[in-house]
Amino acid sequence: MLRYQLYECNVPKVSLAKEIDYIQNYVDIQRLRKSERHRVAFSHPSNTEHIYLPPLLFIGFVENAFKFVSNDKDRDNYVLIDMKVQEKKLVFRVENTIMSNSNITKNSVTGGIGLSNIKRRLELQFKGMHELKIVPNNDCFIINLQLEME
Repeated sequence: MLRYQLYECNVPKVSLAKEIDYIQNYVDIQRLRKSERHRVAFSHPSNTEHIYLPPLLFIGFVENAFKFVSNDKDRDNYVLIDMKVQEKKLVFRVENTIMSNSNITKNSVTGGIGLSNIKRRLELQFKGMHELKIVPNNDCFIINLQLEME
């Protein structure tokens, strides 16, 4: 993973297949760290070598999902990641449960520095070609990102 970050991400665009591999490796590590109380799923398309995009675009959302996932003993705790290519759009969704006693506020939508950096990057690299929706609910947090592909 470090090799990918240091040596393969120093280009303007990488294949979506490489990004998926990187996210899958991260998810696999997190699965080892979490308990049986956590359900983790990552679904993604195959045959994505022909799609290119800026590197490390999605990992911030995935890291946040694992950072803030609930650890409740009396309910299902999960991180669900879904990526689809539909026509000329890439649709990326991350959903995670949050602690039942957590206090979601408007700051959760604007986010910390990581989320602010992702928003800025999207605005610079996909100006007018993306839609980002951040939906905090009482028991889960959802990120929906749509990117128009060239």
